Amino acid sequence: MPAKKKINAVPVPRVRASNRKRVAKPASAVTSMEKKIIFGSSVIILILMVSLHISGCFNDLKASKLNRDYINFPEFGIHLPTSYSIHGFDVSVHQGLLNWDLLEKAESGNVKLDFVFIKATEGRTKVDRYYKHNWQQAKKHGFIRGAYHYLLPNKSGKDQAKLFLKTVDLEEGDFVPVCDIEVTAGVDKEMIEQCVQDWLDTVEETVGKKPIIYTSKKFYESYLSDSFSDYPLWIAHYYVPGLDLEDNNKWHFWQHSDKARIKGISKRLDFNVFNGSMDELNLFRI
Repeated sequence: MPAKKKINAVPVPRVRASNRKRVAKPASAVTSMEKKIIFGSSVIILILMVSLHISGCFNDLKASKLNRDYINFPEFGIHLPTSYSIHGFDVSVHQGLLNWDLLEKAESGNVKLDFVFIKATEGRTKVDRYYKHNWQQAKKHGFIRGAYHYLLPNKSGKDQAKLFLKTVDLEEGDFVPVCDIEVTAGVDKEMIEQCVQDWLDTVEETVGKKPIIYTSKKFYESYLSDSFSDYPLWIAHYYVPGLDLEDNNKWHFWQHSDKARIKGISKRLDFNVFNGSMDELNLFRI
């Protein structure tokens, strides 16, 4: 038989450890660090959910309380925020010649009218037609009274302040003067701020106390909050159970309705509340 051919063995190449195919961990194989991260994230999410729930409950409770305190008073023809104990109104030529005996007697439940703001002047030359009558009658009928000026920001603030001071005979116990600013009169924010500041400074120099600023919620937040947040505020914001300002500044008076009725008086009135006690109210009197 012919000799068998010798078959040369083919050497098997050695695989380096670095080239070996790594075996992937099973999906369930999670490291200790990964477990900590997952646990921590879960805790944070849980805390956020609980916080949101608590916040939501708090807001619901707040809204519920506001609604409970916002009660319809048929005698006045409006809802009143009854969580405030000091109520008042304001008047101008628009209400005509008023019967102050009826205003003094106006009462419903535990709500009676304690104070009144009266329009005195407007712009540089205009005096309200019924200012003098209303001013005298308010004192005669025992109301805490205050006077306000309707400011036109396209006119000199100093000149307007001089008209107000010349017209209004302020006495001890009256409210500090009020600057009513609610229109732009076609001027920009900078001019509005300057006019308001000139009026306030001129009046404060004479009276010795910071005047009150009256305006709407929207106007305050759009034009005044940057420069006048440290002044006493009287804010108009109608037909809602509560009032909060965007800058969280404290308001002092709130004109909450312009549709109040008093039996025997044909024109509707603006109704207001004071945000505080009678001792705190007295701080705004001369």
